Amino acid sequence: MTPRDVADVTVTSACLFRGRERRIVTIVIPIRTENPLNGSHRHWAVRARVRREQRQTVGLVMAGALRADGFSLPPETPPQSRQDALGTRFGGGGLPRVIRVEIARLAPSSGLDDDNLRAALKSVRDGIADAMGTDDRDPRIEWAYTQRRSERGNWAVEIRIETAAGWSYDGQ
Repeated sequence: MTPRDVADVTVTSACLFRGRERRIVTIVIPIRTENPLNGSHRHWAVRARVRREQRQTVGLVMAGALRADGFSLPPETPPQSRQDALGTRFGGGGLPRVIRVEIARLAPSSGLDDDNLRAALKSVRDGIADAMGTDDRDPRIEWAYTQRRSERGNWAVEIRIETAAGWSYDGQ
């Protein structure tokens, strides 16, 4: 990946959803993601280098875009009540998820099945978490994966970060 490739990043933001503020950031990064689980016949050191470079590239691009947009992850707060602890007020799962990250793989291929798609996008997910200053298993973040067919020779990853309605961007 060259610096020229990184310059093709686009950032968009939106605000209102049913009268409540909701922020959406969409970033497209031109990187080629491959399935590491089968069909990759490269040496393990080459695969590791490629994954490390993808993670660093995504992390740097995301950090710059999120900083420019004023993004910060809200602090982790303990549950205020038994209902919060059980997650019944928010639809289950303990603390409410305040960030939804959708990662879309754009490739000229016919697509990957679900487990291979997640594996192909693992370094991208780690880079996004690095940019947010957290781990990718953070309960405040919901991860979603999609894929779309692109034109021949065009590979990219589209990252869409959406905050929950009613949660302000500065974490308050």
